[in-house]
Amino acid sequence: MIVRKCLSTAPVVLLIVCTLLVSSSVFSQHVKTVTDQLARDADVIVVGRVGTLKAEWNANKSRIQTRVTIAVSSVLKGDAGQQTISLVVPGGEVDGVGEWYSHSPRFLRSEDVVVFAKKDARGSLRVASGEQGKLTIKQDSTTGAKIIPNVGTLAQFTSHLRTALASRPGPGR
Repeated sequence: MIVRKCLSTAPVVLLIVCTLLVSSSVFSQHVKTVTDQLARDADVIVVGRVGTLKAEWNANKSRIQTRVTIAVSSVLKGDAGQQTISLVVPGGEVDGVGEWYSHSPRFLRSEDVVVFAKKDARGSLRVASGEQGKLTIKQDSTTGAKIIPNVGTLAQFTSHLRTALASRPGPGR
């Protein structure tokens, strides 16, 4: 009787395992596709650590924005001569007045990140594609490797990006 019950649940367990394997593969492909598009569209892609966060009113005091300074450890695309970059992100808090936007990335001081940025009409860098343009880097507690949750290791990710950027058709190709 016990053997029969175990055998009858085996197909269900197998189905669950297969579903999980297929969905993680599909998710991984989706992340790569989205990331490849972000990489093509971005003016600058950097790996770095968040330094200062300074909330301020915009020029006409109609919106609050935050200036985020990132100490660059690696440039994947854009001006390689920069040791720091400054981004403008919508939202923040000034003098007790807060303004937040859904789908806008939030940064934390000393956070390790990968940022995809585009220049706006004034030449300021802004995070490309909202919250998709900022990836948080964590350290795997078991291996000590730098990872991007739900994506993979930082080394694999940056290698993939470099390959994707190198293989894209340029002018005259």
